[in-house]
Amino acid sequence: MPKYITAVETARRLGVNEKTVRNWVRAGTLDARKNVKNRLDILATDVDALKRKREGYQDETPDISYLIVRLEDLERKYADLEKKYVELTASIAEKVEKQVVSLTTAARTGVYQRSATVVSASVPVDVPDGSIHFAKFAEKYGVPRGTFTHHVKVGIAGDRVATVKMAKRGRPEHSEYWLTPEQQEAAIAFWERHGVKYCSDQ
Repeated sequence: MPKYITAVETARRLGVNEKTVRNWVRAGTLDARKNVKNRLDILATDVDALKRKREGYQDETPDISYLIVRLEDLERKYADLEKKYVELTASIAEKVEKQVVSLTTAARTGVYQRSATVVSASVPVDVPDGSIHFAKFAEKYGVPRGTFTHHVKVGIAGDRVATVKMAKRGRPEHSEYWLTPEQQEAAIAFWERHGVKYCSDQ
């Protein structure tokens, strides 16, 4: 014999209020019959089937809090990628500009050589304004980097180019050399003393 339960019991089993159950009955989601006391009688098997259906739907529906966290994570990743894209674009533009300057210098002097390794354009806070990395200084005046490295580390006849020696950023076990504005003038004077050819059209 089929078992019928009340709207109140149906609401308790489904975890909703009685008004929701009555709305479902009016909408046809649940079948019910009215007894003599104007009370709804609902088949227990129908209630159990609806409960299983609702539980399955809830299992398949992602938790909204998880979706919010996931969205925030994706937004952070997008912001990081956008920042890296801007930095990469600026870096490429800087390299292209340096290459154009290098080719222009080579065309003017007639001396073509392999371009020096690109070094960071940002000046460390520990050196004065107007300072320049030794490799950039050599490139600026058309002196081969290897030659200028010799001028800095060994010199000519005991006469060396003075620089500011610093630990390399990100690689403290290595050193890099910077020239203050005064040391740049001294380096040019060094080349002139020792007859080193450089491009003076700056």
